[in-house]
Order: sequence, then structure tokens, then C-alpha cells
Amino acid sequence: MTARASLHVWHGYGLRSEVWLYRLLQGLRAYPPHLLLREEWIKEEFRHPFPWPSDRLVFLPARPLVLRALGKIPPFLKTGRRDVLSALDARFMRRLCRARGVAVVHIHFAHIAWAFLGATQRLGAPVVVSCYGSDVFRAAGVHGKRLDRLLRTDVCFVVTSNALREELVRRGAPPHGIAVVPVGICADDFPTEAEVERRRTANRAKKTVRLITVGRMIECKAMHQLPQVARILKEAGVAFEWVIVGDGPFFSECQRNIHQLDVADTVTLKGSLPWESVRDLLSESDIMVHNAVVARDGARESLGVSLMEAGAMGLPVVSCRVGGIPEVVADGETGILCEPGDPAGMAESIRLLSRDPERRCRMGLAAMRRVRELFDSRRLAGQLEAVYDGIRAEKG
Repeated sequence: MTARASLHVWHGYGLRSEVWLYRLLQGLRAYPPHLLLREEWIKEEFRHPFPWPSDRLVFLPARPLVLRALGKIPPFLKTGRRDVLSALDARFMRRLCRARGVAVVHIHFAHIAWAFLGATQRLGAPVVVSCYGSDVFRAAGVHGKRLDRLLRTDVCFVVTSNALREELVRRGAPPHGIAVVPVGICADDFPTEAEVERRRTANRAKKTVRLITVGRMIECKAMHQLPQVARILKEAGVAFEWVIVGDGPFFSECQRNIHQLDVADTVTLKGSLPWESVRDLLSESDIMVHNAVVARDGARESLGVSLMEAGAMGLPVVSCRVGGIPEVVADGETGILCEPGDPAGMAESIRLLSRDPERRCRMGLAAMRRVRELFDSRRLAGQLEAVYDGIRAEKG
């Protein structure tokens, strides 16, 4: 057994919304990844689309059964249920680390790290905690206090963007203990550069521009506001077709706005679709439109995987200067960034691109090259392994 394995505690293994993390871990080579899950966190139907070697998939014991088997709580577990679970998890994880030659324990999402806080302090292996956005930007009240306590522990933090790093520093995290490693996409899942260039060049002659928006319909993505942008475009005489893909709490409001603003003839609301269908729609589109705001609870885009996917398909992006979006979209080079909450400004940016197919093509190809250079999951996996090397050297 190698002495350089990595153990990953991951809440959402198998979720479609976290394919980017699956791809990142799949790219690890120097530190072969083992996944540690609680049995109730994973559903059988998720296992097939996201296969993982069975010898590297481990489940924590079901704790209620363990406590019943004990009959009573021994003295070293007498400080409350969370401490009980933490102590039992620590014992299990220590044995697992020794048996599998684990060199680094990596916990994904800050709220999961809190649940394992006691365990991580007794593992005997360096611990890395990855923060992905909502687990930091939305941390308030009890969750905020837990995050602040976590920031004072002796772990290395990995964040997906400089915007997220700045938020952790603002909350008191030491800057030297935070590494920025973006999440990304696997370039093999997308057409080659030659294929993208050929398709984008052929699309320049079209009279009607095709817009696409892909994402979860939550407040910080503000997709329910896009019908207002469509109304402005329609009144300006822009020939366009717009497909909006996604589902979530704002789906009904988006649907209602489409009809109230009389743009149902140009805007199609698709709901949630399989990735293969989304990829086909991206291939047929000319511009990705991605609205973004800071939600009332502080949530915002920490990076934007859908923007990378659009770039990999050669689409220019019209989006907003929020969170980590400017780290994906180079304003004026791979897309146009607007101020948040400005539908007129977003409509004008779309109008300008709709009238200039040469610029659309140029921006789209630049976006594809930028994504392949900066956000290929295999390259990012190498960056993550460099973080592991650094923390192991520092811990001695």
C-alpha cells in the first residue's frame, strides 16, 4: 500500500451539481484518492453515473447502532453527542489512515469539516479543508461561529477563487494558510479546438442569435430576472432565441415573468436536463448569458463552472462582476461583464455581440483557450497535489 494516498471526506459524492469535484479527484495521481462517506449520504442511483473503485470507497459506521451496542457511553465519550461521534470517527479514521497509507486527509466543504473537527485533530495526518462558496459566503449565526472556530484550527484551507480567499481572510483566517486551487472541467468531455473553431466560424452567418443560460434557479444566479432582459432585447428589435436550462426555487417566478413580459415566443424554459442534452444546446448556441447578484443571505458565485463549460464550447459569456466570475471571464477578451442588477446593461452587451459575429467568434475561441489553459481538471489536480506536498513538508 502506497504511503502517499489521500483520504477525501465528501458529502455529495454522486450529485450532478458536483461533477467538477469528481473530475478533480479523478485526476489525482501522486496521491491516489480514497473516498470516505456516511452511508446515508449516498443513494444507490448515483453510483452508476459516477463510478469509483470499490476498494477505494469507504463508509463510516452507522453511529446510532454503535452507541446502542456500547450500552452506555464510556468516560472518554461523555461530553455530548457531537463529541461522541467525533471521538468514534477519529478512532475509525486513524485506523483507516494507517491501513491505507494515507498521507493527507482532505475534507470537502467547511460545514462538513465542522462535523469532523474533533476527529481531525487526532488523526496524526495533515488535514486540508476545501471551501467552495456557499459554505463561507452564507455562514452566519451558528454556522458563522462554527466557521470562525474552524478557521482557528491547524488545518490548510483550499479555496476555489481569490474572491473566496479574501472572504476567509476578512473573517480572520491567516493568509499564508489558504491556497487557491480552482475547480474546473475535463477537456476530454468537450470538442477539440479544431472542432470548436470550425463550428463557431460556420455559425457567423446566422441571422438569429441563439442565447443560452444554464444553472440552478437560486437567488444569487437571478435567472428569474432574465425575462426582463429578453423584453428589452425584443423592444430593441434584436433577432434572438433564448433557452434557459435549470430548476430550483425561482423556477415558477421565472416562468411567470416570461409570460407577464410577453417573451414566451423568444424564451424557452427547459427545466433540468441531462448533461448530454445541455452540451448539445451549448453547441448550437452563440452566447452564454449568466446573471449574478449577491443574495440576501450573502450567497454569490465563487467561480462559475457553467461559465467554463460554455467557454470550452467556444461561447463568449455575458455575465456580472460578482464573486469569482471575473476570474473565469476576462472582460473584453472572452466575454463582457456588467454591473449586477443592471438588466439594461446586460441587454446592451448582448445586443452588441449579436450584431458582431466576428467578435463573438473571436471571444468564443479565446474563452475556449483560456478554459483549457486555466481550468482543465487534470492540471488543477496537479496543483492540488502540490498543496499536499507543501503541507506535508511544512508538517515535517
